[in-house]
Amino acid sequence: MPHFQYQRQVPFPAGPVFDLVADVERYPRFLPGWREARIVERGDNSLTVEQTLGGWGFRWRFRSRAALDRPRQICIQTTEYPFEHLLEIWRFRPMDHGGTLVTLEADYRLADLPLRGLVSAVFDRGFRQTLDGFDARAHAILD
Repeated sequence: MPHFQYQRQVPFPAGPVFDLVADVERYPRFLPGWREARIVERGDNSLTVEQTLGGWGFRWRFRSRAALDRPRQICIQTTEYPFEHLLEIWRFRPMDHGGTLVTLEADYRLADLPLRGLVSAVFDRGFRQTLDGFDARAHAILD
């Protein structure tokens, strides 16, 4: 099962950075590949999100569930097609200088065997672009 982990330091407090990542309905405005994102259920510390990813010759709609532990962590999971399994964890660790160390960790397995080899390089690039997109968004919004 592919596993990715990326880290980035940003010069902003953990709370506002957490809020940017938790604001899923804005993802299509600044993240490549995100076509739609809509919250269909909101709990005290959770979200159910229907989203559409597309590009690179594919288009997938699925739901995921996010557990929110502000300002420390967001845990996103789904087993809906095209995934057999997706676990994505965002961690926000305050740094001594007032900034935040952001860690994005993801494990996934695609449901279709032919897709697995074809799409894994796209997903690797997509996870890196996601972190880059949030970094740019944080600087644009929080600076």
